[in-house]
Formats: sequence, C-alpha cells, structure tokens
Amino acid sequence: MDTPGVEAELYDFRRPMKLPREYARVMELALGTFTRNFVNQLVARLRVMLTAELGVLEMRTYDEYIAGLPQTTCMVTISFQGGRAKGILQLPRQTAMAWVDHLLGGQGAFIDAPDRELTDLEVSVMSDFLERSLRDLDMAFEHVIRLESKFVDIQYNPQFIQAAETSTPVVFAPITIDVEERKDVCTIMLPVALITDAINEGSRHESRTEEQLNEARRIRDRLVDVLEETPVDFTVRFSSRPVHPRDLDGLGIGDYIPLMHPTSRPLDVMVGDFTVAEAAAGSSGSRLAAMIVSTNREDRSA
Repeated sequence: MDTPGVEAELYDFRRPMKLPREYARVMELALGTFTRNFVNQLVARLRVMLTAELGVLEMRTYDEYIAGLPQTTCMVTISFQGGRAKGILQLPRQTAMAWVDHLLGGQGAFIDAPDRELTDLEVSVMSDFLERSLRDLDMAFEHVIRLESKFVDIQYNPQFIQAAETSTPVVFAPITIDVEERKDVCTIMLPVALITDAINEGSRHESRTEEQLNEARRIRDRLVDVLEETPVDFTVRFSSRPVHPRDLDGLGIGDYIPLMHPTSRPLDVMVGDFTVAEAAAGSSGSRLAAMIVSTNREDRSA
C-alpha cells in the first residue's frame, strides 16, 4: 500500500551502514562538545563573531565519504594513537585562507578570501592553530578513548588522500559555521572501529574506583557472614513419583506405596528445592544417617 508523500529509500543489505543507537549517542555527545569548544577557539583566535552547529551523524564507507566532498577542498589529516588510525577535518579552501589571514592579524572578509592552496608559511600558521583545536577533540572523547590526536598535513584533493581503506566504515558529521552572513560547511571524520572498540573494551573493564571496589568487597563479606548463619531446611529424600488422588484415597495403616527410586541409586540431599549432594542410607548410633557419596549439585530429581 502506497503512502502519499513518503518516498522509499534504497537499502543495501550487503553493506548495512547503521550505527547502533548507543554508539551514535556517545559520538554525538562527544562531537557536540568538540564543536562548542572549537567555536570558542575560533572566536578567541580569529577575533570574529561566529556560530557553529553540528549536523546529523552519518556512517558510510571511507570511499563514500570522499565521494561526497568537493573535488578541491582543504583536507586536514589527523592521526590517532600514534598512527593507529587516521581521521579528517575538511573545510573549504576559502575558509582556511580567511582563518590564516585573521591569525596573522588581518581583517580580511571571509566572502572575499582567495580560493587557493596554502603556502608553506600559511600551513605552518594553520597547523599551530589546529594542534590546539585537536586538544579539544581529545578532551571531547576522553571519557571514551584516548585519541592522542596529532596534525599530520593538509592536502587539497580528496581523491589523493588515503586515510583509510576504501571499504572501511567511517562516521562523519557536518559542522556549519555561520560568520559574516556566510555559511561554511566543514566535516569531521573518524573511523568507526576506533570508537566502537574503545566503547566495547570499556564496557568489559571495571569502571568503579578503588574505594567503591573496597566497599563492594566489605558488603559481600558481610552478606556471606549473614548467609552462613542463616538456618536452612535440609532433607534427604527418595525420588518423587506422580500419583493420582484416587491412589491416595483410602490409605490405611500397613499399606505399601511403591517408589520409583532404584535400590542402586543414592538418595537426594536437598536444601530447599536444590539438590546439593547424594547420600547412601545408613545409621549413626541409634539414629538414621546419610553418608554423602557425591557432591554433584545438578538436580537429579527427574
């Protein structure tokens, strides 16, 4: 049945590119924090008023991410954890030129900034600024992973940059910067595995402090002490068998009830409803006794 006004979206089941909700939420929060701190850095260093907004987080292959970028743009390559993985901060070349002009003390307009590659001197100025901004990226993700972000280089043709294998899943989000009535769209990209592996690893590790662990041990010890002093019902029994109510009607003294318990099988030693051992029938003085012959804790009542 067709729904008016709704367009079907193609989905390739051979390449499911859907970030789990809990992972997406973690990354959205971290990138949102980075965006706010990045804006503060821009305002303080460039001495201009601007705003920025983080767009929708997307997961694609690296090749698809690159294909969606302009043919010529400013591609800042970032290394993580000493080169274990790489990411990208992408921004228009005119935006990069305007930033450099303001970093050097100029007052050039963002709209009229030249659209060209940066000179070696300009790259040096830009890299110093970016190194400080990457500290904000590290701080934004510090509760998830130690990124140890480092500026690598700046290139201008996305097709010539190999920050990851073409089929590698990456996550990226646009950052729209509004300055002087101009909207510039930048993107930041990180490999998915770098973050998800860290989240999975963190979920397997103990996150409590030493003081919390010590308190948990004290509580457990007290609980064990209390349980050891709590009396429980202890019984030794034959195997149970089903009977009809009519078989029990009219029972009298001297009647025999056949049991289903083989003579070669030990009796069940029970604590509550749990079988904790098996025993052979015996005596101790003038009293009946059960000699433990097995401590198999599986319920063998069936």
